[in-house]
Amino acid sequence: MADAQNQTDVLNEVVSDLLMYHEDGEPVEVWFADDEEKYCTGFIVTIGKDFVLIARLSQGSWLNGMRAIRLTAIEEILPADDTEFILRAMKARDQRIPPLVPFHATTLAELLECVCDHYPIVIIDDDPANQNPSGVAGIIRDVTDGLIRIRLISTGGHWVEGIQTVAIRHVKDVFFGSEYEETLRLMGELPDA
Repeated sequence: MADAQNQTDVLNEVVSDLLMYHEDGEPVEVWFADDEEKYCTGFIVTIGKDFVLIARLSQGSWLNGMRAIRLTAIEEILPADDTEFILRAMKARDQRIPPLVPFHATTLAELLECVCDHYPIVIIDDDPANQNPSGVAGIIRDVTDGLIRIRLISTGGHWVEGIQTVAIRHVKDVFFGSEYEETLRLMGELPDA
């Protein structure tokens, strides 16, 4: 019982911090509870019932795609290093903070249902027990009954035969809108060599 209360307290604190930083329009570091990756830096775009959408910020390309993170995967929210520099740089680059997303979703399932209408290729990181050590990439064809049906594209940019199914409950992260996903899309349109 104490564990459940502690998880609820951590989740409430995470949501409270997300709301505060979203309102302030400042970049954040999202720190993960149980992940090889320690944190993700970016701007909060949307806070849903079970996820937060982060506009990923990287020094190499600044805003570089979106990342939807299941709230239960987050341990802590902290201000980003060099907040003043980041905000000035974003202004100098004339980049909107946070960037606009052309759809509205309040749950991760709703996001998965509509994301490919606007961003053709997504990467879904799911439970490592599903034998997908780096997740799956492709076009979501359908989301029903708690399952995502996705046509896969390989890391080499080749379409894989058939449709793979991933349970929504296993989804930890969804990546879309970055240069990498766009490159996969372009490679998938090329004829096989």
